Amino acid sequence: MRVGSFAVARPAYYDRIPTAANPAYYGQAVPHAQTTRWTVTNTAAQKMYVDAASITIIRATVPTTSGLYYAAIFGPTGQPLLMVHQSVATVGNPQNISSGGSILVLQSQSITGVTYDDSTGGVVTYGVFAHGIQFDA
Repeated sequence: MRVGSFAVARPAYYDRIPTAANPAYYGQAVPHAQTTRWTVTNTAAQKMYVDAASITIIRATVPTTSGLYYAAIFGPTGQPLLMVHQSVATVGNPQNISSGGSILVLQSQSITGVTYDDSTGGVVTYGVFAHGIQFDA
């Protein structure tokens, strides 16, 4: 079908009642099981573009026994969109990752920021951030 007038064209996503979603977690934690730090869920009438996301992990204090520690942002399918992991006991040595493009999250789907530390003792500083625009589908 050919549209003869732009008056009937669908508005761009950023003109369909946009709302900013800025989930963020920044803090220090002792060893713990995988813990959800934030979740953003679309309603059945919304979609979302995640246009920026980043993760940083830094060992703050030396553990008794070093294990795997990570931070991740999981997408709608349960697969990680971004993940940073380490298993070193060295204090400092930050590990970072940032998203390289937009991620579309469809109706009734969500993204989740998590942290995890399997070490014995010690403290890790985590930063798990995202920015998205939710809009009417």
